[in-house]
Amino acid sequence: MNKAVVKTKKSISPVWILPLIALMIGGWLVLKSVREAGYEIAVRMEDAVGITPGKTQVLFKGIPVGMVNRLVVSRDLLYVDAIVEMKKESREHIVDDTKFWVVRPEVSVNQISGLDTIVSGSYIGVLPGSSETISSRFIALHDPPTLLESAPGLHLTLQTPSSSMHEQGAPVLFKKIQVGEVLASSLGDDSMIRVDVLVYKQYEHLVTSTSYFWDVSGIQLKANLPEVSLKIGTFKSMFAGGVQFATPPGGKAVAADHTFPLYRDAREARQADDVKITLHMPPHRGVNIGAEITYRNVTIGEVKDVNLAKDMQSLVAVAGVSKKSAALLRKGTYVWVVSPEIGVAGIRNIDSVIKGSYLKLEPGTGKRSRSFTVYEEPPVRMHEASGLNLVLESETLGSLKKDRPVTYRQVKVGHVTGSELSENRDKVYVYINIYKQFADLVSSDTRFWNVSGIRIQGGLMTKMKISSESFEALVAGGIAFATPETEAQGKQVKTDHHFVLHKEMDEAWREWLAWDSDVVVTLEEKE
Repeated sequence: MNKAVVKTKKSISPVWILPLIALMIGGWLVLKSVREAGYEIAVRMEDAVGITPGKTQVLFKGIPVGMVNRLVVSRDLLYVDAIVEMKKESREHIVDDTKFWVVRPEVSVNQISGLDTIVSGSYIGVLPGSSETISSRFIALHDPPTLLESAPGLHLTLQTPSSSMHEQGAPVLFKKIQVGEVLASSLGDDSMIRVDVLVYKQYEHLVTSTSYFWDVSGIQLKANLPEVSLKIGTFKSMFAGGVQFATPPGGKAVAADHTFPLYRDAREARQADDVKITLHMPPHRGVNIGAEITYRNVTIGEVKDVNLAKDMQSLVAVAGVSKKSAALLRKGTYVWVVSPEIGVAGIRNIDSVIKGSYLKLEPGTGKRSRSFTVYEEPPVRMHEASGLNLVLESETLGSLKKDRPVTYRQVKVGHVTGSELSENRDKVYVYINIYKQFADLVSSDTRFWNVSGIRIQGGLMTKMKISSESFEALVAGGIAFATPETEAQGKQVKTDHHFVLHKEMDEAWREWLAWDSDVVVTLEEKE
């Protein structure tokens, strides 16, 4: 009888299951780490402020692509090399023209940048290159590179002799909406500052040959009574600078890299096409830069510059007049200074008290001219565009001056426009204008007289009569007239008709008015 043989099978003890699982996981992790292992590069920088090993990342468009492992000081102690471990998948993009730079928070009068690093800390930015040569050593840039050099859109160059500030990324505005940005600023060989800008592709149609650009950097304060203006750009343009443009109609599309001038402000830009003229100022009266040039109370230009003439005795001004007003610039055009005048009648030219002396212009009829003499007084004879212009002949001028009133029944119906000696110098010509709606009051039989001051009749021992047309006439002077209201009152007269200006009103003319035109004070001797 056979005996049964008991055999014991050897098996893995349950005790080893957990170590084996751990070993498998560990192996998998090792394999994974080997497969995903990155590579090291060195980025040289002037200092390592804000760079922390194991914390400072390398970011591309906000995505981590590397981490600073350690910092090494160069042998000459001038630089710091940041040893960076880059992710494996970035290998083909880290070539010899790849750009690195450090992004730190910066707040200054010129710009605000890197605000995102206040929370996350400084980081290293990277811009992949296009070379095919792999590299592992790089030098960090001082400033971020221009990322939009090849971006779609309209690339333009703006030129200006002086620039306030136009940092990279500063806005390009159209109607205060950002449509582009500044790429870079540089100084040319001709000492002109060049500002490279990009207008985004969807807005490039806004730029044409008629466009003009101006600076909107910072805060612009202009105080020139009665106009005080404070211009503040966008928050970004206040610190980083900015450019704005406008496009009048009628322009054509421009090619890439077209050059435009960059003006100091919108006003200068609008006046860029003004007609330049030279003004020879009077020796004892001048105007300031910015003084207006007006025609019929409409501003048509302004003084751009004032300098001493070659004789060092007089002033020469350069002014700009709008193109649409260029037809006024002819031989014989009369230009004069308007300044405040204070007299017993009050203040004349009160507008010049507020805004300063300015220039008025009366056009001539000669050929085109760009150089003019400026006079201290207005022209002695000015024909108004409307109304009836007349000439009064008098022995003396008396207190009559330009703009003194011409009245009919004490109602102002015109004014004095000037005066001068006659050709023979035996009388004075006083030029007046009767307003259009009152021109029918004047006929060939009309009589004019001087109502300036007061008239005294009588003596100390007799009845004395003191009379004046009105208080205004007493103080400032003026002219009155009367016309007989009969069928034979005379014919209507034309412009430049001559009348005699009498010293006072004849009693016979008083009946034409059917009222006593004098303000009378009578002094009688007591019995």
